[in-house]
Amino acid sequence: MKYILTKSKEKFKFKKKPKFIDGYSITKKMTITIFNNTLKSSIFKKKTDKKMNNLFNLFMFLENNEDDDEGGHLLSAGIEEMQILLAENPNMFTNSELNSYYDKLETMETRAITEKISQGKGR
Repeated sequence: MKYILTKSKEKFKFKKKPKFIDGYSITKKMTITIFNNTLKSSIFKKKTDKKMNNLFNLFMFLENNEDDDEGGHLLSAGIEEMQILLAENPNMFTNSELNSYYDKLETMETRAITEKISQGKGR
């Protein structure tokens, strides 16, 4: 069951809410749904930046470590996941931000593929 937290005269109350429509939900120990569009967009951008940073760190690790084949699969899965995430939520970003994310993902993907091909020919 989902609840909504309200404040009135310095008291907090939980009220049952059947369904949240058109909100962004964050679930940790308690589900919080945000309806303010600027706040939704801000939180979503921060989470996307964190995922992109983790993906870039994995890419840099794999670029320095040539013997890790399993990491390449993680990288390709992470790139695909980010592309799906961006495609499903284009209204959270401006066009320039979306193009920037897609360019970074494409660069990582092409460099990872060329690294894999060059390693395969040398062995």
